[in-house]
Amino acid sequence: MTALFLLTAFPTMAVAQTTATIISRGTGNMVRVDQSTAVAALVDIEQIGDAGRIVVAQAGGAHRAMIKSTGIANGIAATQSGAGVNHARLSTSGNDNIANVEQQAQAGAGNGLSLEQMGSANVANLTQLAYAGINDMVLNQYGDGNMATLSQNGDGNQLSLTQNGNGNNAQLNQIGNGLALGLTQSGGATIAITQTTP
Repeated sequence: MTALFLLTAFPTMAVAQTTATIISRGTGNMVRVDQSTAVAALVDIEQIGDAGRIVVAQAGGAHRAMIKSTGIANGIAATQSGAGVNHARLSTSGNDNIANVEQQAQAGAGNGLSLEQMGSANVANLTQLAYAGINDMVLNQYGDGNMATLSQNGDGNQLSLTQNGNGNNAQLNQIGNGLALGLTQSGGATIAITQTTP
């Protein structure tokens, strides 16, 4: 059984702009989007496969979320709240991958985030909180059974991680302003780093 869904919604409030375009092909898939009180939210979802789960909530800011899931039993949850130029580009290809993304920003701040998962049973937990500047986060998982927990709390931070191969585990935290960190993992490595402003 193949299902195709297309949804475009425009709220009646003059200050709120929101558009959701959803394409889902397969069996047992679920997509839920709630763009309550959105200012300039846009969601573009393409889900191809079976037993997939995608949940998106955007509220109150200038948001964009472009999500693509290909495979079986992949799960993606993305939350963007508050003011700022938040955007998220999430792509997962394979089976049993999980991605949880949360972005928040105060007035005058924003976040940028990109995630790519290629393989199976990868897990990504990504959190960004900005107060005045713009944080940028990139995670690439290429392989099976990789786990990454990344967080940014502050302004003007850059964080990039690439996991190659199988069974890598990373916990990376940035607390402060103007921080930069880029890492590549391979061969089932485990690493934990907390980076703070001097």
